[in-house]
Amino acid sequence: MGGPRHLEGCISVGPWGGSSGNEWHYKATSDITKIIITHGGAIDSILFKSDNDDGSMEYSNKFGGKGGSRTDKVDIDSPLEYLTGISGTYGSFKLFGPMAITSLEFQTNLTKYGPFGNQSGSIFSLPMEGGVIVGFHGRARQFLEAIGVYVRPISLVCAPSSSYEIDETQNEIVMD
Repeated sequence: MGGPRHLEGCISVGPWGGSSGNEWHYKATSDITKIIITHGGAIDSILFKSDNDDGSMEYSNKFGGKGGSRTDKVDIDSPLEYLTGISGTYGSFKLFGPMAITSLEFQTNLTKYGPFGNQSGSIFSLPMEGGVIVGFHGRARQFLEAIGVYVRPISLVCAPSSSYEIDETQNEIVMD
């Protein structure tokens, strides 16, 4: 996927969650290959990794706080696997506490990862067919307080090249 075409024409969906905290954005310059989630009673922080076409790696900033009793990692086997959906819950998990994302689940074209965190509060969900998540945005301070996504149609993200092509009937990448 990757390259400058990766971000052309993406749209923002969401965010879901609270309205406090600092605004953040992450638009990967290439395929998102890892998501690191730290959580306890809520999602404390999230961080993303992308592998660039030149073999280098790009890590996002860590969005959220320093707490959390558990860290989970989602490894995405790019280019065969890519993000196609997100769901979770949000609410105030502490008495008089801030609104925060309390759980997250990620969907790829191959499987689901999660849920991570404590599934309590209001539910949100963005399942997609024919779309790819190419970035994230939201609000964060002590916790991940809101999360949204940047999406693109798969036909624009997975442009055929000499090393692979798209089987439109199966919505899959076929390696040469």
